[in-house]
Amino acid sequence: MTLVYAFGDSHTRCAERASGVLSVHLGPILLHRLGRPDEAVRLLQPHWGGGDGIMVIAGEIDVRSHVGKQIEDRERTIEDIIDDLGDRAALCVDELQRAYDVPVYFCAVIPPSRAHEDHPDFPRRGSLSQRAMWTLFLNAVLAARIRTFYDPYAGFREHGILPEWYSDGSVHLHPDHGQAAFGPLVERMTG
Repeated sequence: MTLVYAFGDSHTRCAERASGVLSVHLGPILLHRLGRPDEAVRLLQPHWGGGDGIMVIAGEIDVRSHVGKQIEDRERTIEDIIDDLGDRAALCVDELQRAYDVPVYFCAVIPPSRAHEDHPDFPRRGSLSQRAMWTLFLNAVLAARIRTFYDPYAGFREHGILPEWYSDGSVHLHPDHGQAAFGPLVERMTG
């Protein structure tokens, strides 16, 4: 039986809709935290029961809430912030690969959606177009730094934004699209 762990934030629940995927939802975890030395291995360990691979899903909260805050409050450049997140993602993948000796893929950060612009449970900093640009920039850095980068949202993005008809009405891809988005990665990891 195929078993791939979708490890990270709430977007793992959509990935779980793909056949053979088990969601390890860590709550509102930041990529910034997952990329601390030994943190990803420590957080996955209690859930690990053996498997065929790991997909790491994180970064949406960082882009939606923290990138703009870092720019405004700490006067950091977008390049510096994204560079740091890229380093943290690469460290996360490398450490999980060494610890569990299975394929580890880092999934692209989901594009922002207009559907959540007024949703009180999803705070945000920056305009929709800024967050779309930051997401595209981060995904480009991730793709350049991580050999096992995968973009499940490639077919669900228009001009850097997740159209409302693909959204669950908040910040997530609708679960009905989970197999189409994440199924090809499961096949790649196990086939």
